[in-house]
Amino acid sequence: MSLLGAKRSPQSPPAQSRPRASAARDVAPTAVLPPIDAAARACCCPSEPVAQALVPGHDGCPEQEILLCAHHLRGAAARLAALGVPAYDRSGRLIDRPAQTFAATH
Repeated sequence: MSLLGAKRSPQSPPAQSRPRASAARDVAPTAVLPPIDAAARACCCPSEPVAQALVPGHDGCPEQEILLCAHHLRGAAARLAALGVPAYDRSGRLIDRPAQTFAATH
């Protein structure tokens, strides 16, 4: 079973009511997205998501919300930054440095 394209529960607001990724880049760092539903799973693996990002659409494709687990967020942090896509934590707050935010500390 593939978890790519997994949907959030019906209680999360529709994508149209959320700020667009391009709009999120233009607002103050206190921009907030709705929290990730407790039953949600990451789009990249079956782990619990710790972050969400809104990837802007292009060529007629709609914007996509992705839910990332900690290790995939660290791996994708540079690419998200290159695309200008902000990442938000589980509660919907902007993450300043996603590559270090959920890094393991030993």
